[in-house]
Amino acid sequence: MSSEKRTPLRFGPLPRQGRWLAGGAVASLAVVMLGFATPAVAISERSPAAGAAPADAGGDSCRDGRGPNGAADVKGFGDDRHDKDKCKGATGPTGPTGPTGPPGPAGGATGPTGPTGPTGPAGSCVDISTSWDEAEVKYTGVLTPDGTAWAGVYDFDADNPNEPAYTWYDLTSGAVNYPANPCGITIAETANDVTVQVVTTGGQVWETTCEVDRGEPDLLECPDPLVWTPANPQPPGTTLLNRAPQVPGISAPSADKGLAKSSKAS
Repeated sequence: MSSEKRTPLRFGPLPRQGRWLAGGAVASLAVVMLGFATPAVAISERSPAAGAAPADAGGDSCRDGRGPNGAADVKGFGDDRHDKDKCKGATGPTGPTGPTGPPGPAGGATGPTGPTGPTGPAGSCVDISTSWDEAEVKYTGVLTPDGTAWAGVYDFDADNPNEPAYTWYDLTSGAVNYPANPCGITIAETANDVTVQVVTTGGQVWETTCEVDRGEPDLLECPDPLVWTPANPQPPGTTLLNRAPQVPGISAPSADKGLAKSSKAS
């Protein structure tokens, strides 16, 4: 295209120059802006300050509160919806049992002695007594644990029924005034009468008598009903266990040795 056919510019040569100047001004402004931006980029790319170690230079991210991928990966620092601790290792074995500790201090002083309890019921009493004044016959009194008084006759010279043996008499069943709580017994034979005495746990003495029926063997004839009578007077004191202490110089009354004698065995 020839210069003659170009469209003439309305503003002449100055406007064209102004367009170039404007373009140069824009380019210069861009250079200025880049100049301001370059220091910022350089600052962001500077190395860490002195004393700060890079994350990948031997630091312990779990101990510093950061997970392998940053703070959000450590349990408690981010949104850990699955409750997973990426820094938690496997549980170690249970350690050995420690030594036994020393014994504790001793307790307080012993407390005072408690009051005496009530007296318990009396136990069963068992007793035996034998009267043997004749060579051929002996008389035995027995108190059994149930409180029954028995009198027995043993004739050595007669079969009973085939050989010598005891004949026993119940002095309690059906008897009148038989005392409660008997605890001792004695028996004696005098002038064809056999006298049996019992003593109670309260120290009271009761007695009864049966006649001797001489024969082969000798037997007893007891009244029906058999009657027990209390000794008159009863011995002093409420019980034999709690009697008054003996006065020095005064001896206790001697027992009637004619009531009961223990001699040779059968």
